[in-house]
Amino acid sequence: MKQNKTRQPRPVFQIAQRHGRWMLIAPDGSPFISLGVVHIGAVPGFRDEAGERRIPLSEKIASNLHQWGFNTAGYHHPAELRDRMPFLADTYIAWVPYFAPQPRYPDVFGGYASAVRRAIHQMCAPVKSNPNLIGYYWTDTPRWDLDTARRLVNDDWVSAIRRNPAIYPGKQRYVAFLRERHGAKPDVFRKLYGLELHDPCILDADFAGLPLYDPVVHRDDYDFLRLIAREYYRGAGEGMEREDRKHLVFGDRYMLTDMPTEVLEEALPWIDAVAVQPYEARFEKARFDRVYRIARKPILICDHAVSFPTARYPKTGWPKCASEADAARAYQEYLKEAFAQPYMLGYHRCQYVDRFSKSNGVLMQGLVGEDSTPYPTLVEGVRRGNRAILETFQHGTWGE
Repeated sequence: MKQNKTRQPRPVFQIAQRHGRWMLIAPDGSPFISLGVVHIGAVPGFRDEAGERRIPLSEKIASNLHQWGFNTAGYHHPAELRDRMPFLADTYIAWVPYFAPQPRYPDVFGGYASAVRRAIHQMCAPVKSNPNLIGYYWTDTPRWDLDTARRLVNDDWVSAIRRNPAIYPGKQRYVAFLRERHGAKPDVFRKLYGLELHDPCILDADFAGLPLYDPVVHRDDYDFLRLIAREYYRGAGEGMEREDRKHLVFGDRYMLTDMPTEVLEEALPWIDAVAVQPYEARFEKARFDRVYRIARKPILICDHAVSFPTARYPKTGWPKCASEADAARAYQEYLKEAFAQPYMLGYHRCQYVDRFSKSNGVLMQGLVGEDSTPYPTLVEGVRRGNRAILETFQHGTWGE
């Protein structure tokens, strides 16, 4: 009788620690350092309804990126690039990004998991069989830190949940949390919160006028934020296990300045590495070291850039250098400092082509101008910086 052969699983990108250094491992088993560009999908040709330019445009962009030392298409890229280079896929599991004028904080304690499963299915289904898939991202730049959110948008996740009506599961969980926390000292609770802890009407309270910066209330809020994060990441993590157990999960793309310890700790069971979006022109070693101390998992810089003014566009996004040559040097220095850290998996630069926003008069500067002509000094500096990192990785002490 003929025996059926056991089908071996197809190799995928993995993460390993070798010689004290974290690194990606490509499906063929070779060490892989990810140098990428994000927002490639912002190129006008990819929005052409006829789609006639998409294939040749993808071939041209992939050729340019490879010539300039890039090997990854970061998030927000056209599907046509996925057969030409490794890539990452992304979705939103909560509409709370920094660029949203007002975040919409979901009640993660009720009905949230099913919505997240749908979002994750829509992300995974088109890409999980592609051999170039590195892994997945969730929400971009989520607003987690309570103090920062209160200062910038006058709202936060904990306050949004406690304002909800009594029928909301999150409101019920919040009141239960308060009763668990303060049950032994209801008089202290009454003094701080102005409510009777065991009165059923507490569920109807909107908790307006709380002394948010009182040490006890402040600690309560961050501890409840941990419970929010636990539910949020559990829903996302279980959704990923349902859809794709093989590929890497990078989780939320955190702002480097908005990563509360309580939140990061709750994410760790569900992610393979930490995705971080810094902002400063220089590598912020102390902040990155803090993330690694908490996570003990490698880090991927998922979105970052430096810019320079042009005659047409003096106002640019990201930290601004005085000139194109200065921006090229700043890129090289940033890569050198970042990859001196043994926890760094990769660096992804923001923007391929210039994109000007009429609403705020700011240019999000790419590697090429609006007419697709490369910035020569910048591109040459980027190419040199990328090649130096790749050569060190391949021939230095990082590899095998």
